[in-house]
Amino acid sequence: MEEMEKKLTKAEIWYGFLRIPSKFSEIFPNEKGEFDFIINGNKTILSYHPKYRRIFGLGKWYKQFKAKEGTNVKVIKIGRGYKFLI
Repeated sequence: MEEMEKKLTKAEIWYGFLRIPSKFSEIFPNEKGEFDFIINGNKTILSYHPKYRRIFGLGKWYKQFKAKEGTNVKVIKIGRGYKFLI
């Protein structure tokens, strides 16, 4: 199973994105686009941009889970989509 785990920064929470460290970039596509994510059991579509290695559209979820700087998150590749754990 391909997965990554990291701690959130203030900027990621403020702007609602997740930066993918370069050592984990191989589990994400080389093309930008929208991909299926499962967050708290809910299927949603989020944008990914490989040039910046960022997943966009997470602000709502960060607020819902009251994410703070240092909150641990995990992204697991499942088939053609991803599961996001916070």
